[in-house]
Amino acid sequence: MARNPPPPPLSFALRSASTEANVSGARCEPRLNDVAQQQYESTVRSCGVVLQHVADQVGVTWEREVEEVASLVVMAVDGATLRWLVDKDSQAALRRLGDVARMLVSMAR
Repeated sequence: MARNPPPPPLSFALRSASTEANVSGARCEPRLNDVAQQQYESTVRSCGVVLQHVADQVGVTWEREVEEVASLVVMAVDGATLRWLVDKDSQAALRRLGDVARMLVSMAR
């Protein structure tokens, strides 16, 4: 008997909802594209603030502009979110996000 995977962390579920709303809005309702763009830009900015805070706290810099690193993180999280929406494999999603974390470490100088 197959076991159901554990539910994703709440933050992952919220990100899933945000991603789904942005994709659906941008794809199905062109008038909502501006809202989706603003949401995405806000997410990237927030991620950039966190990344800069982390860098300041541990005394490193990013090899690229923090906005580029933040955009890459958001893209990776969105991809992991979309994949999870398809396969509901929480363990695989967490492994993928661990890979993203290792990539981030390699981008710190």
